[in-house]
Amino acid sequence: MTLRSQTVALVILFAAFAIIFLLVGDAGVSTSVYLPEPTLTYTPTSSPTPTPLPEPVAANWTEMQAGQWYYQGPQEVNARINYTAIALEDFITRINLTPPPEDSAYPLIDVLQQMRDNLQKQATDAGLSVGEDAFTGPVIEVVANVPVTLLHLRLQAQDRPSGEPFPGLDLVEAFVERQDGRVTFIQYILQGEPDLIVYRDFRAWLAEHMDELTGAAAQTEGEESAPQEAETPAEAAAPAEGETPTPAAVEDAETPVTEDTPTPAQSVPAATPTPVAGD
Repeated sequence: MTLRSQTVALVILFAAFAIIFLLVGDAGVSTSVYLPEPTLTYTPTSSPTPTPLPEPVAANWTEMQAGQWYYQGPQEVNARINYTAIALEDFITRINLTPPPEDSAYPLIDVLQQMRDNLQKQATDAGLSVGEDAFTGPVIEVVANVPVTLLHLRLQAQDRPSGEPFPGLDLVEAFVERQDGRVTFIQYILQGEPDLIVYRDFRAWLAEHMDELTGAAAQTEGEESAPQEAETPAEAAAPAEGETPTPAAVEDAETPVTEDTPTPAQSVPAATPTPVAGD
C-alpha cells in the first residue's frame, strides 16, 4: 500500500512539472540555459607618430654674389638659387625657344612648357627614368601675394643604362613679372636626392625676397634717394627705365641632365642668362 502511494505521488509530481513547463512556455519565457556572450575588448594598435618637419628658414641661404645664393643650412646638400632680370624676348632668343603667340593668355606658361619638353627629352636621351610624377607644372602659384609661374622637376638617384650613377636632381625654373616690364628668371637647383626640407627653405627664401624679384624694392629705394640724386648730378647715370642691361656671358652647359654626372657649372640649362649685378 505504501509503495503504491509513493508511485502515485511521483506521477502527480511529474505531471505538475509538465504543467509548469507548459505554462512557462506559453508565457514566452525561455527555459533554455543562459550563457553570457563573451565581451570583446578592443586594444588600439599604436602607430609611430611622424616627425614634424622644421619650420622653413629663409636665412639658411647665403648670398655669394649678386644673383647667386648657396644653401648653408643643416642639410648637407649641394643646392643653390640663381636669378636674373631680363626681357622675356631676350630670354627666349638666348635659349632658342619659340616665341609664344601674340594673343597668348599665359605666355610664361607657354615658355615653361617648351622648357619642360626639352628637359623631358634630355633626360630620356641620357637614359634616365622619368616617372609620371617627376614634373609639376608649369603652373601659376601665388607666393607672398605675387603670381609665380613655375616648373618643378624631381629626379631620384638612379643608374644609367651604362651603369654610371646619377645622383638625383631637384630643379625649379620660375618667372616673376617685374614692375619695369621685364621678368625675373629664377632657378632652384639641388644636385642629389630631392630634399623636402631644403625645398621648403627655398620657398621661404622666395617669399622673403619677392620685393627684390619684382623690382619693387629697387623702385622704393629710387624714390627715397631721388632728392639726393638731384643734388649730386655728377654721379654715374643709371639706365633709363625699361632699358634692358646687357646680360653677362651665359653658361656653357646645356642642361642639368647631361650624359655625365652634373657638376655645379653644368646644372644650368642651355644659354641661361647669368645673373647681372644690380638686378
